[in-house]
Amino acid sequence: MPLYAVIGNHEQRAPLYYEMFWTPTPDGRGPNWAQVRGGVLLIGIEGQEDWSAGSDNARWLEGLLAASKEKFVFLFTHYPGWSSAGHGRVDGEGRPVEGPARQAREVILPLLARYGATAMIAGHDHCYERSEPPDGVTAITSGGGGA
Repeated sequence: MPLYAVIGNHEQRAPLYYEMFWTPTPDGRGPNWAQVRGGVLLIGIEGQEDWSAGSDNARWLEGLLAASKEKFVFLFTHYPGWSSAGHGRVDGEGRPVEGPARQAREVILPLLARYGATAMIAGHDHCYERSEPPDGVTAITSGGGGA
C-alpha cells in the first residue's frame, strides 16, 4: 500500500523528511507531486511554497489539472483554505491571516473548482471539518494526526 505524505509546519522544512517519505517525483524527494492511481489523480503540495496567482507552482498545478482526464481529483496539502478553528483567523477584509491559508483559498481552491476537482484534503488545524462551498470542491480538514 503506497503512502504519500505532504510536509507541514511541524517538520520545519526538515531535510530528513524527504529521506523518510518518498514522493512520486523523479528523485523521490520532490515536495510537489502527482500520480494517477486507478483512474484517480492524486496531487500533493507543499503549502508553504509560493502558490500566488501566476507563480511557477500555480502554473504547474493548472497544467496538471488542465491535462487530467481522470474523473476524480484529490489535492492534499497541510494548509486548509477554510477553517473555523485557530488557523482560520481572518483580517478585517475577511481574508485568511496566514499566508498558506490565504493562497489556498484565493488561488488553489479556485483552480480546483475551475477544473472540476473532487476535493482538497488538509490538516494544520487539529480538528475535523468538511465544507461544501458553492463551487463544488469539497474541502476537508482532517487535522487529528498530531493532536
